[in-house]
Amino acid sequence: MSYRCIVVDPPWPQRGAGALVGREGFGDATGNSKPMPYPTMTTAQIAALPIAQLADPAGCHLYLWTTSGFLGAAFTVLEAWGFSYSQTLVWAKKLMGGGMGGTFGINTEFILYARRGNLQALTRIKGTWFTWKRPYDHRGKPMHSAKPEGFYLMAEAVSPGPRLDMFARRTRMGWDCWGDQAPGSIELPTLVTAKRVAHQARLAPGETP
Repeated sequence: MSYRCIVVDPPWPQRGAGALVGREGFGDATGNSKPMPYPTMTTAQIAALPIAQLADPAGCHLYLWTTSGFLGAAFTVLEAWGFSYSQTLVWAKKLMGGGMGGTFGINTEFILYARRGNLQALTRIKGTWFTWKRPYDHRGKPMHSAKPEGFYLMAEAVSPGPRLDMFARRTRMGWDCWGDQAPGSIELPTLVTAKRVAHQARLAPGETP
C-alpha cells in the first residue's frame, strides 16, 4: 500500500512537558517540568522510519509536525525521507497556564509541508498560519500532542488520498492510522521495523526487548 498524503507527528526527544501550571496539567507549582506523557524517539530513529517506502512513487504530500526546539532537525528528517521542502505551516495556539519556553512563551507548533514527485494540490489555501481549536477529551481537558480537527480538514482539502496518519492519537474515517494510541490502527509490513524502533524507545536503560 502506498499513500499520496502522509501526516507524521513523531515523538521528538523532548526532555519534559514544561512548567505549565493550571489547565494543561503539566509541570507543578515549583516550576519543574514533568516527563513527557509518552515514549520519545531520537532524531536518528525518526529519520530511519520507512516513510519513503510508504509514499506513492508517482507523487506524495507530506505534513511533518514539529516544535521550535526540533525545527532544524525536521529538515534533516525530510531529507532522509526523500522529500523536498515546500512551506512551513504554523499553528498559533492561545496560551494556557504559564506557557513553555524561556524568554518567549511558546504557543506555536509547526508543520513542514513537503513533496515527492509532481502531485498537484486539490485546492489552494490562503495563508500559512492557523488558529485551529485545541482538541479536548471527554472530560473537557486539552489532549496533549493531539492534532486539531481543523488541520485534518485542511489536509483533506489539499491532498488526495490514500492518506496515512503516523503516530495517530485516534482513528479517522478516510485515513489509515498507525500508532500505539490509536485503537484499531493498521499494521503495515513496511512498518515492522518502525514498530520495533518505537518499542525499543520505550525500554528503560539496560532493559532488553
